[in-house]
Amino acid sequence: MAAAIEARSASYGAPRAMLIGGASAYFDAMVAPGRTRLLLIEAPAVLGPLASATIDAENAEATLRAGLAAMLPEAGAMLEPLTSLLSAAFDHAAIAIETGAERRHYELAIAVLLDGLADHLRR
Repeated sequence: MAAAIEARSASYGAPRAMLIGGASAYFDAMVAPGRTRLLLIEAPAVLGPLASATIDAENAEATLRAGLAAMLPEAGAMLEPLTSLLSAAFDHAAIAIETGAERRHYELAIAVLLDGLADHLRR
């Protein structure tokens, strides 16, 4: 799943487009029946928060961190917390989408968050 998301997001040129494309690819991957529940609810409950966070940090968060570093070079010491918070936002969005929320609203919200961060850090 991670390889498919990385491949799709890498097909976009600019860092912002890569991050938004990666979000879309993530939501596409999470629509497989039961995947959201398994990966975001059951796995952390079984593995525990530390093991789950380690797996996420080595996979999805690593790609997200690289994209954020490219888009927001001014982030500096805030890169790690921003990565963690945005990763949690992606996961929350996937859960909401699985329960019937409008995906396009969450994709737009991700773009607004990224643009807001960029505007704030460039001031």
